[in-house]
Amino acid sequence: MAGACNPLTVDKSYDLDKVDPSVTLLPGATVDASALISDPIVLPIGQLLEGATGEGSFLKLAPDNDPIFDPGDLMFRQDANVAAINPKLACIYNPQPTDDPADKPVFDNPMAVFMVDVPGMLNVSNEYTLRNPCVGLRVVSDLLPTLGEGQSMSMDIVFRVAGTEHPVNGVPLANMADQTVFLSPKGGFASAANESDFLLADLSGWVSPLPFEFRIISLTLKPAGPAPAYAAGDKANFSLTPSFILPADFSRPSSFGSSLAFTGVKITPNSDKYKVGLYSISAHFEATSTLPFEIEIVGQPNDSVSITFPKINPGSVANPVRTEGDILLEYKSYSSISSLITDITATAPAGDDPHQLNSNQSISLAIKSVTLPEGVEIEFLK
Repeated sequence: MAGACNPLTVDKSYDLDKVDPSVTLLPGATVDASALISDPIVLPIGQLLEGATGEGSFLKLAPDNDPIFDPGDLMFRQDANVAAINPKLACIYNPQPTDDPADKPVFDNPMAVFMVDVPGMLNVSNEYTLRNPCVGLRVVSDLLPTLGEGQSMSMDIVFRVAGTEHPVNGVPLANMADQTVFLSPKGGFASAANESDFLLADLSGWVSPLPFEFRIISLTLKPAGPAPAYAAGDKANFSLTPSFILPADFSRPSSFGSSLAFTGVKITPNSDKYKVGLYSISAHFEATSTLPFEIEIVGQPNDSVSITFPKINPGSVANPVRTEGDILLEYKSYSSISSLITDITATAPAGDDPHQLNSNQSISLAIKSVTLPEGVEIEFLK
């Protein structure tokens, strides 16, 4: 979460070994920053969560036609290979201990997702909770659409998450040839006639923080109601395509960390006027946030340099929220500024409102005024 930021380039001529003791120290001068920088500094989400978005990243853009997502929303999805079985109807409706495993209505290990190579899920800490993770199960069958009234089937599923098994029984199937059942804590994924939601409240806790392993150990088809007419040796065809879907939608406690490099700022001398003894620079700013998280920027403890920054209030793309305040940079010498280390932390606020990450979210910083020692100029570079 912490990285060495080199936010300021300081001319070495400021740090003088010998300074005339008769120099009179003057108060800091406040200048209108609009003359220095006309456009706000915009920090898009791809910069705030470096490496978490873009080509080859963990998070991808969600499809625009999905009922859960808005355009630009970020998500992770892993689809497993299609698995197929051909169970005997006798093994479905009249199972025996001597049944051949190949004839049983069981999918063995149809899905395995390993997160070992995922870089910490957005560079986050372990303090986060996925609000509505999902497992999608597409089931294609030639038996289900032939079942009559009062006849149906369900699924008994055994998940293994980070080495712990979690059985889930009685997930219903409809009597249709091709359907997808979505298991999630809050639902909302199903939109078509051949889709359904099954609420699984515990799933959020299983995968928060993101486990190194997420598996479906077995999926067993279980009949309900009387058996259809069948002859000895009759078989059915089933295929299963599991999907692991993680909307970047979080609830409290969730905390993301990153580092920022303010490379667009430079301190330059003002002719030969050197003033010492005023060891702070402050800036009055206005931040506009469309991120649904509280933003905090702090400097790590350092005897030579520190920075204080007020919290930036959460907003949304539809309703940006402004925060006004002062940044204060304090230092013992100009050269010590280059040793500044800062952390930026985004925290989901209290409440159950969605905190979905979207590629259109950003923070815009408009510097209104700067107060700095006499004899020092600050320059905002394009």
